[in-house]
Amino acid sequence: MKKIIAIVAATVMALGLLAVAPASAQTDGDYVTDSTITVDDSTPGAGDPVTITVTGCEAGATLVATIDGSEVGTATADSDGTGEIVFNVPAGIEGDATVLVTGCGDVLAVVLSVQVAPDLAFTGSDSLPTALIAVVLIAFGAVLALGARRYQLAAVNRNE
Repeated sequence: MKKIIAIVAATVMALGLLAVAPASAQTDGDYVTDSTITVDDSTPGAGDPVTITVTGCEAGATLVATIDGSEVGTATADSDGTGEIVFNVPAGIEGDATVLVTGCGDVLAVVLSVQVAPDLAFTGSDSLPTALIAVVLIAFGAVLALGARRYQLAAVNRNE
């Protein structure tokens, strides 16, 4: 029984080692690229300026940045193969937005986490209930004052 458990354990370990080996596409160069993309601010607000830098392109390549299929900026790679695309984050974008850059051989992507402006704090007050209570109390006081006045007048009239 111990031999069977040892054989099963050895088989499981051997299969586990095969599972952690790198995929062949990662080692044979099929997906290797020299192009890189960086962003100066990955958490902008809507309307804020963003600069995306792309390196490893051919000199003179036209770089086009898009968000959700809409073009947001273009640039031309310089003699070193570097291009900077500067654009303002379009209004209406909230949360994660993927910027795709084409023109450098590969489609490069960078994710922006667009910050939403927080709601303003409520600094006023709801005075209507308090005003209604005040009106009711004033009316009640007026009724009591009139009643007391009548009582005093009635008492004076009785004494005469």
